[in-house]
Amino acid sequence: MKKLLCVLSLLLTAAMLGSMTAVAAVEGDGGIYAEAVTVDGDEVILAGAPDPQMISALESYDLMIEEEPVLTVEQQLPELTAGADNNGYFSADFTIPDTTKQVFLVGLSADKVEEIQGKIIENYAVGADFKLEDLSFIDTEKTREADGDDYLCWAASASNILTYTGWAEKAGFETTDDLFEDYIASFTNKAGDPYYGFGWFFNGANTAALINPSSASATAGTGGYLTDYAYDMLSKTSDVMTDGVNGMTQLQQKLREGCGVILSLDIRYQGTPAGGHAVSCWGYIVDTAYDSADTDYYAGLFLTDSDSDEQRNKDRREAPDILKLVSLTYDSSLDSFSFDLDPNNYATLDKFTYLVPYSGDVEKEASADATKDKVNSPDLSISAYLDTDLSGSAYQWQKKIESNTTFYYTPVMMNAADTGYSGSTGINVTVTDAGGNSVLNRRFSSSFSVGPGYYTHFGTSLTKSGGLPEGDYTVMMTVNGDHAVTEAYYYNNTCSFTLQVRDSYLLGDTDNSGEVEIMDATAIQRYLADYDDGADEKTLQRAKITGAGVNIMDATVIQRYIARYSVNYPVGGKKLYD
Repeated sequence: MKKLLCVLSLLLTAAMLGSMTAVAAVEGDGGIYAEAVTVDGDEVILAGAPDPQMISALESYDLMIEEEPVLTVEQQLPELTAGADNNGYFSADFTIPDTTKQVFLVGLSADKVEEIQGKIIENYAVGADFKLEDLSFIDTEKTREADGDDYLCWAASASNILTYTGWAEKAGFETTDDLFEDYIASFTNKAGDPYYGFGWFFNGANTAALINPSSASATAGTGGYLTDYAYDMLSKTSDVMTDGVNGMTQLQQKLREGCGVILSLDIRYQGTPAGGHAVSCWGYIVDTAYDSADTDYYAGLFLTDSDSDEQRNKDRREAPDILKLVSLTYDSSLDSFSFDLDPNNYATLDKFTYLVPYSGDVEKEASADATKDKVNSPDLSISAYLDTDLSGSAYQWQKKIESNTTFYYTPVMMNAADTGYSGSTGINVTVTDAGGNSVLNRRFSSSFSVGPGYYTHFGTSLTKSGGLPEGDYTVMMTVNGDHAVTEAYYYNNTCSFTLQVRDSYLLGDTDNSGEVEIMDATAIQRYLADYDDGADEKTLQRAKITGAGVNIMDATVIQRYIARYSVNYPVGGKKLYD
């Protein structure tokens, strides 16, 4: 989208992350070694720090200094890429010495891994400031020439991530700049969405423009480089805004899984919405002094930005490819995280889009019935709203419900193609318990219409009267399982997820008596004073009011609640066990 983001390059310095304490100087390779696993699975001990050629032959290693691990390096998803084309990138995981700041980075080539470990060794040896400035990353830039890339930050980010995950090379593109220029040649210079940008790359789809005519539109016949794959099976989008800590946790998980991640940002000028932007995300910093449920735990993100070093009227290949670090703050009014751009502007995290890396093991369409043409054939997939109350119109994407409570599934049909669908289609729904026993098995047909890129839900729901006892269940749904309807892809017609059914409790009801009373505070005090032999996990969950662990504040809050003082916690409210 329109470029409004200009982030100064921030350094990961001792000033930001805490002071560095020098240890005894290391002479030569003395005290430095690596505990490693080769790509063949052999465990080896390496004298000194591995060089780039050696790093490339390793699946993972821990860099050790004076027998203490200071850096963990892993090849991205080696279990998927073994024996197949490798994406050639590594992750690095380390804690800054004498601080509580932990760093995780992906997208590192072997020589950049060597550069990071060199900085770590230098810090230990001579107490030098630790900096990660000027690390070269995958980072195509705009030029704002007549080629028209002013609004194509979404395409630049998609190019970076397709390059990192190996898909661009699979399609014949040597660099992220080559791929970005193909996007520029194929699309109008308008705002877009990286998720649908992937749809164009894999399947030649122009779905975004069909949903919203003001979005960037692709020239017919372009894209569609890897049509064995349906892009919606490789990429998903998740909210960060309004999902706060949970959204950040999911983002970090996808980075650790080796996925490429694009952040969609809302830009605000003095608090007023002023546009949007997309950037590539390569890692994060967390502060382990805080619990992961605390917003202060999420300290920073590493980004590359197609606007930060744009080469106006120059070759984009001459632009520096620089990693940026931004410091996060939590915005409670939006339940999201933000970072400053300048004194008047800041960016709020809206959502993130991830893409799985290429490997020979990634599932693809195998049915001869599939047209593999999202432009001219519909492409159905299924999900479901799940709720325990259909009295209102608020449907829920719920996957955790109370035990022995009647619940309802409302099937949701999606069409990830440029051609709409209208007709009657068969649907199967099954629910099985942990032992594989069927507790719900329904098959029915329904008529519906769904346009390009849209979804629809049904007016009638599947009911499970009386609910289910506590436990974990597997829900599986399939649409058009008999291929009666011609589609672009069939391997995306089934969805499955785990349904958590849990008993309920009252928060603060430590002794599970059915009400919150003074004995509950006393039980917490006895537990903390080690007067009791311990408490089971459910007891601790009932007592855990103020934070991650049971503490004296939990007892104090209960006492205030009983005395009818105001408390900022839902004491006495119904909760479900983990």
